[in-house]
Amino acid sequence: MKPNRREALAGIAAGSASLIWPGAAKAQTCFDGEYGGVLDLGGAKLRLRLVIAANTATLYSLDQGNSPIPASKVERKDAALLLEFDVIKARFDLRLEGSVLSGTFDQGRAIPVRLERGVIPVNPKDISGLLDGAMNQTKLDQIRERLGTPGMAVGWQRGSGHTAGLHSGLRAAGHPEPLRQGDLWHVGSITKSFTATLFARAVQAGAIRWDTTLGALLPDTPEHYRSLTAIELLSHHAGLPANMPIGDLLALPRTELDPRSSRRRYAKSALAQKPVSKPQSRFAYSNVGFVLAAIMLENVTGKSWEQLVMREVLRPLGLKSAGFGPPGSAKTVDQPRGHASGAPVYLDNPVAMAPAGGLHLSVPDLLKYLAAHRDKPKFLGAALWKELHTERFGSSYALGWFVGKDGGLWHNGSNTAWYAEVRVEPASALVAASCNNDTELIGQPRVLFPPIRRAAGVTA
Repeated sequence: MKPNRREALAGIAAGSASLIWPGAAKAQTCFDGEYGGVLDLGGAKLRLRLVIAANTATLYSLDQGNSPIPASKVERKDAALLLEFDVIKARFDLRLEGSVLSGTFDQGRAIPVRLERGVIPVNPKDISGLLDGAMNQTKLDQIRERLGTPGMAVGWQRGSGHTAGLHSGLRAAGHPEPLRQGDLWHVGSITKSFTATLFARAVQAGAIRWDTTLGALLPDTPEHYRSLTAIELLSHHAGLPANMPIGDLLALPRTELDPRSSRRRYAKSALAQKPVSKPQSRFAYSNVGFVLAAIMLENVTGKSWEQLVMREVLRPLGLKSAGFGPPGSAKTVDQPRGHASGAPVYLDNPVAMAPAGGLHLSVPDLLKYLAAHRDKPKFLGAALWKELHTERFGSSYALGWFVGKDGGLWHNGSNTAWYAEVRVEPASALVAASCNNDTELIGQPRVLFPPIRRAAGVTA
């Protein structure tokens, strides 16, 4: 039988140590109930929910996973309440006045806090009220300011119409340089569709086949992975782990003139892990699969993935702004910077991972790339475009793309310091993109596309 809410909370709190002041059995202030409020940390604001029941207290941080954190110590005296949470090394010193608990939250430093009974705090970064109507400059400014994002850019193009683009904010927090038209954005895992497109170009040239096996081109591949093909690798149906072990990954160089040796090290470490499922049995998102597909191409051509994708995809499609790793220079803010915990950073994942998520380019060039997947030019044959856009093994993932019920394509990407999303709608002839130089939208995928669609004149 499923426990009710009170039983669940009691179970969560079971085992937490409670200390009641002497005389607690006498009439005293009743603290029981649910309280909510916002903790202002200066650089960030966190919504808190506190549940007090009898001699227990449970804290929830709504913006940090909303997991229950039981109090390890509860002390009451008159209208005063002390709560300690050993697991996060924090404490509350509070006083109840009417329906409000006010005082301090201390986790290394004391911060004023106010929690009101019966209140569910509103997310200070909730942008739902700003998404009505069509996207325009004012709306983008408001969305960016609400999110606290340093810089954002959006763009769209419908059919043979003109390309529209908007940008708002700064290249980097704490720096005066504003965003400019044509600035470069890291697109993370959207790179996967570029790698799949590159593989299609290699198939078209006769350099490799979709059914060429990993074992045929990587002789040291363990037996249980040897029969994997590009279709399985590029559709996340190879049964591979999501990543190589983190310790091995962090030991790889962030930049390298010729990354092929790093990729071979990546492959050896990743393939030493056990499969997470049988091939084709289920969708299991994996950066490893795209790195392995890139190594297959490197081994049959003798050229790096970077050389190949530049020669076979970026240049033929006229994507002159495209490059690898974080855009711009580490010394000057000549391009947007990614952000971590509100601070600008000039970092990317190890270069070995680039085929799974290492490209940057401008929004106009990103739209030009998306238009190729919409219009299917002779850059690829019709059968190869179909291969790229066909869902595999009963899932909604094709080769480098999520596919909607309407046949539309979508993907997002982040290297944990940037966030980008793209959409291709064959039915409405719309292509659209949004880019942030932080990750504030990573938990709200697709939310910007409705106002973008309206701005492009798409009503259905």
